[in-house]
Order: sequence, then C-alpha cells, then structure tokens
Amino acid sequence: MLIMNIDRELVEGACTNAVKDVIETMTGFNIDEHYKNDEEDHISTVEISGMMFIFGKRNAIFSLSMTKESAATIVAYMTGIPPFELEDEDLYDGVAELVNMITGRIKAQLINTEYYFDLTPPFTIVGKNHYIVHKSCVTNIFKKFIVENLEIDLKVYYLD
Repeated sequence: MLIMNIDRELVEGACTNAVKDVIETMTGFNIDEHYKNDEEDHISTVEISGMMFIFGKRNAIFSLSMTKESAATIVAYMTGIPPFELEDEDLYDGVAELVNMITGRIKAQLINTEYYFDLTPPFTIVGKNHYIVHKSCVTNIFKKFIVENLEIDLKVYYLD
C-alpha cells in the first residue's frame, strides 16, 4: 500500500506542478491549489472541459474544466486577444491547447519513470453544467485551482 501512495504522490505532484507552471507561464497569473480536494467541491457551472486520453502504465482521461468566463480570461492572456473579441471556437481551441501544454509538461516530468505515457490529441467538451459519468471510485486525482478568483477543476480518471 505504501508503494501505491508514493506512486500516487509522484503522479499527483506532477499534475499539480504542470497546471501551476503552465498557467503561470502563459498568463502571468498566480494560481493556488484549493486544498478541499473533494469531488463534492466542484465548479457549480462547468461550461468547457479540455480533455486528453493518456496511455501508459495506467490508462486515463485527463480533464480540465471551467466556466466560460474562466476560459475567456485565461485564453485572452494566453493569446493577447481581449476576452470580448474571442469567438467560441477561440475558447475551445485555447482550452484544448492549455490541456495539451499541461499534459505535455506532465509527460516531461515523468519521462524517466515507469509512468511515462503517450497522448491523444486534445479535445473539448462544451455545454452548460456538463459532467462526465463514470463508475464510482474511478476518479483517482481531483484538484481545484483558483486563478485570479476563477476556478478550474482538474480530474484524472483511470480507465483500467
């Protein structure tokens, strides 16, 4: 059991570091982890989720979910385009690219470990209050981040 906890800490730490590093680098915002990491503490109105499938020792789905306001703010700072000029497609592409950069950073952090993995191209799921239906106890990692008073939920669902 101790080995599983150490492995989980390694992967979870890589996820946390990657989210913080990429968002801070791309936007200049400070990002804080909200420590009540409980799935009941989710964003009340999820509107956009960026996702990728991960294939390796553990197959998983990586998702980053947020409101349209959060997406617009982050993508605006990433691209230099004012939020009010961003089209919906810009938001969807921006969130997918954000997930691509984060999972790429996680992959780089795990390169010399048994948790190195392959990725699919990123994609977005859009719709007010959407959610992913999954078997109970499948979500292995759940973290909430606060970026300039905006919330982002990170979830990693193991598929095996």
